[in-house]
Amino acid sequence: MDRDNNGQFLKGNTSAKAKRGYKDRGRQLARMFTDDDITQVYQALMANAVAGDTASIALISRYIAPAPKSTYAPTPFDYDATDPLKGAESIMNAIANGQLPADVGRSLLEGVGTVQRIKEMAELEVRLKQLEQKLEDEL
Repeated sequence: MDRDNNGQFLKGNTSAKAKRGYKDRGRQLARMFTDDDITQVYQALMANAVAGDTASIALISRYIAPAPKSTYAPTPFDYDATDPLKGAESIMNAIANGQLPADVGRSLLEGVGTVQRIKEMAELEVRLKQLEQKLEDEL
């Protein structure tokens, strides 16, 4: 492996290139297994876990039965959708009054901000098209 004075590989070095076909090996391996093979692997994994094998227990808890992700329960509150500022204020009031948990309110405020940015971009696009049309009409 020849290198230059800066330590970089010289041109034509084949050692630095990625091995071809590496990404596809997982797919090739997965195609080799039948449904029965997979069932047998799961059964062996479960048997080992029941017998107390900690590696099997870790595999099951990580891949087969992962911990559920936290979800927010529906929390009804008064929301004013006529104006983004009023909507944000109604979310803040719901948090202040205890109708809405703070983490849920934060997520909702982020959503309101995202929707507002999307609306602004759509409005800018319309205004830009109108300006382009005016310029074309004048020329």
